[in-house]
Amino acid sequence: MDKDRFIVKPFQIDDFSEVIDILQAVSAYKPERKEYDSLARRFASDLATTAYVCKKNNLVVGFASMFVITRIRGGRAAIVEDVAVSHFYRGEGIGKRLLLSLINSAQQQGCFKIELATSDSAIEFYRKIGFLESSAYMRFFFNE
Repeated sequence: MDKDRFIVKPFQIDDFSEVIDILQAVSAYKPERKEYDSLARRFASDLATTAYVCKKNNLVVGFASMFVITRIRGGRAAIVEDVAVSHFYRGEGIGKRLLLSLINSAQQQGCFKIELATSDSAIEFYRKIGFLESSAYMRFFFNE
């Protein structure tokens, strides 16, 4: 891979529409276009959120985000919410570069750990970066 053609940078509001398109590959939910501006501004202004995009020729080809929480005993932890790469660019190291950017940011923010939920098909990807399998992950959905 010619790494110089891919640029990882912090998420900007103008990236929102392209990020939503990439996320469609991992989630069926898609907000209405009329909501894009308010959702993008709310996401970008959330101080607990860190997000990066990977661009090629000024087009978003990958996205990753995490949220940092302060735990009751004082420690800070990060939760990775999304790691998604356009299917045209998978296997080129973009997901790894995005995740390493999140890891670096979590360290800079004083986090003692990073957690994430993943599919079975992506476990090996995260293992190669240094993640360890841990306990079961449960979810509760509202209005499902």
